[in-house]
Amino acid sequence: MPDRHVKLFRSGRYQAVRIPREFELPGEDVIMRKEGDTLTIEPALPRSILAMLSTLGSLDEDFPPIADSPAQFLAMAKASSLSGVRKWLQREEWAEPFEQLLEMHLEVPCDAAGIEMVELPDVLGGDVASNVFGCVFEDMLARELGDGSNIVDDYSKRRGWKEPVPNKRYMTALRSSVMSLYEVSEIVPERSFLARDVLRGGEPVLVSERLATRGMKPWDLVGLRIVKVGPRTEMTGAALPMRREIGEILRENFVQLREKMREEILDRQKPGDAELEPYALDTEVLRHVAFVFTNTWLEDIFRGVLDPTPVALVNADGDTLEPTTVRYPLNPEADRKALADGLAAIPELHPTLDNRWDWLGPGGTLVPGSQAERADAPGNLLPEGSVSRGHVELEDDTLTLERSSPQRAERARALLDPCHRPVRRRTRRDDRDGR
Repeated sequence: MPDRHVKLFRSGRYQAVRIPREFELPGEDVIMRKEGDTLTIEPALPRSILAMLSTLGSLDEDFPPIADSPAQFLAMAKASSLSGVRKWLQREEWAEPFEQLLEMHLEVPCDAAGIEMVELPDVLGGDVASNVFGCVFEDMLARELGDGSNIVDDYSKRRGWKEPVPNKRYMTALRSSVMSLYEVSEIVPERSFLARDVLRGGEPVLVSERLATRGMKPWDLVGLRIVKVGPRTEMTGAALPMRREIGEILRENFVQLREKMREEILDRQKPGDAELEPYALDTEVLRHVAFVFTNTWLEDIFRGVLDPTPVALVNADGDTLEPTTVRYPLNPEADRKALADGLAAIPELHPTLDNRWDWLGPGGTLVPGSQAERADAPGNLLPEGSVSRGHVELEDDTLTLERSSPQRAERARALLDPCHRPVRRRTRRDDRDGR
């Protein structure tokens, strides 16, 4: 841009200059410094994380890879549907709760990495940081404050009439969404993929998606929100690809959080109250713990970006984390009740929900700061001081064992062999993805 010759003038006691329109600076504050006869004026850094967010662009292109990072970032283009409610977030009644939610999602991993939250765009790159902040923003849209208020409800009531119908549907879907961990398969580029909820179970769902399929591979694990918008099932605008080892840590922590919430609900229940439905319980847990996904993902990403030395994650037994699934198809005539009674009689198995057990072991002594401690503690320690070593689930026609290492899987096979041998049809094992 060519130089401009402008005039100085006096404004009261101060010398002033009018800045031409093409030289206008963003924001309301600037930094001024003088070196010799040269006067430099530049935009001031945002004074808060919320102000910094307003300077970030939309998620409208593929994320560039981070050097030495295990994650493969997905492409999103949903931000324009939420531009109105994003501006509504600047209102005083919502700005403070959002600042608190940002701290819940970002403060712990940032403090551990020795960086400030406002430095995330510099450390990760603007597009990747926008994806992380998008996870927090979507959590805000789905979250109810202590008084039961919600920003989508408030915005829809006061400004919803200005929004196109597709935007209203998308915001409404986000309002009731939860983030979960999904395994993707049957990817049709530029069109769709199947997503299996690793945490809540159930059948895979067909997700209509164009941009994100470009970076997906079969059996990838991704933390994301899946919503129903009209006749289509879609993923929302922010996603956190997870390495298998990190997904296993996340899943084990979820099991412990679910058990804790289940006990709290049972303590409050009165005689005659409806029985706790497992899927509803899982969903309610996920509604409160979206920040765990962000914490876990950022810790792993910081490890790759700031300290690219490979780190071997291990469980409390010292085994390298390698998620392992063993499936035993059952004979059609198998007595499932007798098998369930046999499983319930094994002292090491702790029932969590119907036909689902945690395999418990002693907590042991962990070296502070070791990878074993990070994999199994403190989030995976049960109230009685035990560690969850894996999970057992009795399905309609299959007994499934899920472990964090092949070594644990072998020990579990020996533990369960007397119980399942009489009713099993055959054994099939896949150490990588359980298929």
